Amino acid sequence: MEINSREENNVSIIILEGEVDISSTDLIRGKLKKLIDEKKKAIVINLANVPYIDSSGLGVFVETMQEMGKYGGELKLAGLTDDVKKVFELTRLTNFFSIFAEEKEAIASFK
Repeated sequence: MEINSREENNVSIIILEGEVDISSTDLIRGKLKKLIDEKKKAIVINLANVPYIDSSGLGVFVETMQEMGKYGGELKLAGLTDDVKKVFELTRLTNFFSIFAEEKEAIASFK
């Protein structure tokens, strides 16, 4: 798992590369916790290079969204591959998350 990040227009962007599963969730959770501790209001997670996600990965995103909601922050997802999107659809999390085809659309949605 590789995690890259950057800021653009006051939006924190996390770019994940690799499988989001039980072996990578602690790393992802740690990165997101730092942003939550800083009370970042806008976070986009780019999943364009994530071929697989399991329930532990979904759990990290749900936890993050709930924690951000406590201070008025918002988490959005972008670039889901077909397989990852299928997992979100099967678990009905497409109704819970704001999901965008492209990272730039997710960033623009904060304006």
